[in-house]
Amino acid sequence: MAVSVQHLRRKRRVRAGFTMTETVVAILVVGIVVSSILLSISNYSRLTRIETLGEAALARCQEKMEQIRGLNYDQIVAANFPPEAGDSRILLDSRGTADPADDVYGERRVTIQEILVGGDPNNRIKLVTVTFDYQVRGGYAEETLPETYSQQLTTLISVVD
Repeated sequence: MAVSVQHLRRKRRVRAGFTMTETVVAILVVGIVVSSILLSISNYSRLTRIETLGEAALARCQEKMEQIRGLNYDQIVAANFPPEAGDSRILLDSRGTADPADDVYGERRVTIQEILVGGDPNNRIKLVTVTFDYQVRGGYAEETLPETYSQQLTTLISVVD
């Protein structure tokens, strides 16, 4: 049984390279892997931005708390600390772009609660809470609804005789 040289060459040509099915499967696998990597990078970037904004919001709370701690006990009343909202919102991050839609603003508010310790009017403390609320778009698409985040600092201030 003699095998012709042309028959061997034809067999070798058929076996050389990848089939169409193998090529399509390889492209699908590479596409899935690359899209998974890009999605991970995108999520990491978004979480990093949210964390950075949280740190900035906490710094704004700390600024207000230091201002409050510098006051006399009797000056620490809610009327002296109106909410910083609406037109008096605070710029948290400009994201370095010229588009104002990329800016993140927040609203800071102070709540003060006076507590009598042991029912004694001479033994009072104030529970002071500074809250900073801000919204971040849930994704990168314009139509995505924003998610609301909040940072809060609380302290007790007592009467100093």
